[in-house]
Amino acid sequence: MSPFKLLRQSGTNYSDLLVISQVAMLENIQTVNVKLGGLAEHQGRLTSEAELWVPVGSVEFVREAMLVAGIKEPENLSYPEPLMKYLGRSVRKGSLSEVSEPCFIKPQATKLFTGFVYDPAKEVDQYSEHDIEQLMALTEPRAQKDLWISEPVSWSAEFRFYILNGKIAGFGRYDDNEEEWFLPDLDVVNQMLDSWRDLGTLPAACSIDVGVLSGGGGTTLVECNDAWALGYYKGSLNPSNYVQMLAARWIELRG
Repeated sequence: MSPFKLLRQSGTNYSDLLVISQVAMLENIQTVNVKLGGLAEHQGRLTSEAELWVPVGSVEFVREAMLVAGIKEPENLSYPEPLMKYLGRSVRKGSLSEVSEPCFIKPQATKLFTGFVYDPAKEVDQYSEHDIEQLMALTEPRAQKDLWISEPVSWSAEFRFYILNGKIAGFGRYDDNEEEWFLPDLDVVNQMLDSWRDLGTLPAACSIDVGVLSGGGGTTLVECNDAWALGYYKGSLNPSNYVQMLAARWIELRG
């Protein structure tokens, strides 16, 4: 019998939910379907001391669950202090008004938008469809003020390492560059993990995303992701461990 139960987002084709549903069925995890905007009706479950209910779904869904449960959203994990030395590029906090040349920008708030190379000299129709969506997110004042700004770099390959209880639970490649194949330096990845763990701020579950720099560069940090807002890449992690990661982080956030 599973030590936790699931409040599963319904009414969406969010791909990770299929993986979660399969695990729930195979492991006999009790699941209740809830639409986005409907979690207030389940406040008793989210705050219960007798039963552990874990919300699973989109970032917006889990964010709503935290609000209903009275949990403060944790600080963004993109670039943890002990891993800054592994960035291989300059990264700073700033606002959109400070950007005068092409820079990669992403929000300090978790998943407000995914990030893209912003060029103030470009017209809107010169951006890709994906980047136009990011531009639309920048209409929100909060998004314009609280940004991570970094020099653009190119990776030949990018990998996600799933971290559960201080150990690598799985990893896989997630970029679309099928013409080149480079493996990350696992010693560097383990050094990143050790540095974060030793500082005592490593969450119960998260990811460390790394890239192999183009042109023969080394393995550098792309970003980190908190498990409460973490996607699943097929073939990179045992699906059961993915659900365990979601549960472990929710338990930690509940305190």
